[in-house]
Amino acid sequence: MKDRFMDLWQRVGGNSNGNSEYDRILAAYQENDRHYHNLAHIEKCLTELDEVSVDEWVDEIEFAIWYHDMIYDTTDTDNEYQSALLAKEVCHNGGISSGFANIVAQLIMATSHRTVAKSQAEKIIRDIDLVILASRQQQYDDYAENIRREYEIYSDQEYRQGRMNVLRYFLAQERIYLTDDFYGKYETIARANIEREIEQLILRS
Repeated sequence: MKDRFMDLWQRVGGNSNGNSEYDRILAAYQENDRHYHNLAHIEKCLTELDEVSVDEWVDEIEFAIWYHDMIYDTTDTDNEYQSALLAKEVCHNGGISSGFANIVAQLIMATSHRTVAKSQAEKIIRDIDLVILASRQQQYDDYAENIRREYEIYSDQEYRQGRMNVLRYFLAQERIYLTDDFYGKYETIARANIEREIEQLILRS
């Protein structure tokens, strides 16, 4: 993982800060309360990126993947915004162009899934971020359990309501996956997983 980050850092014109930046990334994603939004999630996203045909902004997408969950506080609603600001600061301090930084910030904001994806790159990173929804049943159940652990400060009732709101939001979308490749591979499976989790949440109420 470090070799991959350092290769990216050098490709985009980063200065000698690369090693310390990677250490900061590790520290963030290895925090004790990161049960899903951790380094394994980043690695999975990068693996998915390697399998996607990207016409432009591939380095920007990869950089955004590394930083899109750097700030993750379950009591806040602006984690993507804060992560985008951090990524821009990292680029500035690392000698990376402001143009590159602005695109990265835009891509990170796309992972909030609350905005309209305007570019193909935004669609790609959003789809990559949601691949877990189309995983095998046991892996999905482990993911759902880990999300609950990240929100352990909330009561069961509070969590069930909040989680069902999120899941129903995805089901209400015409398409969960915005690119044709991801839609074809994952849409049906993701919807089935989400519906099953909602049923389980209702049974526990």
